[in-house]
Amino acid sequence: MRGELQSKLIEKYPGLFSELTEWRSGDMVTPICFGIETGDGWYDLLDELFGKMVELDDTVVLSQVKEKFGELRVYTGPTTDAVFDLIDDYTEKSLRVCEVCGKEGKLRGHEWLRTLCDECQEKRDRGENIYAAESED
Repeated sequence: MRGELQSKLIEKYPGLFSELTEWRSGDMVTPICFGIETGDGWYDLLDELFGKMVELDDTVVLSQVKEKFGELRVYTGPTTDAVFDLIDDYTEKSLRVCEVCGKEGKLRGHEWLRTLCDECQEKRDRGENIYAAESED
């Protein structure tokens, strides 16, 4: 996700990102130090999810946010079952939202799975870099 969009989420939900820079577990820095590792199309989905998460548990902290096998993956420290259930719901929702542009999408691919809308899939099929705007930041 582009830095400007990540910054908006970090500013809006600072508690969720409290382990973003300095936290260490033994000798390992938590993966959240790499930022949000998804496409820009999931920004609204994440904004909605994060808002609901902090309503349920204002102490919850993110340890990683990424795409894996075409779906959203959100990992946290200890929290409530309600937050874990919410994360599961949004993982499922991510399979219907294009990771690139945010339009209605579906899981596509064989070797490299992505959730994409028809237009982004067509661009991908033509060999276009559908993530170009994200790499410019």
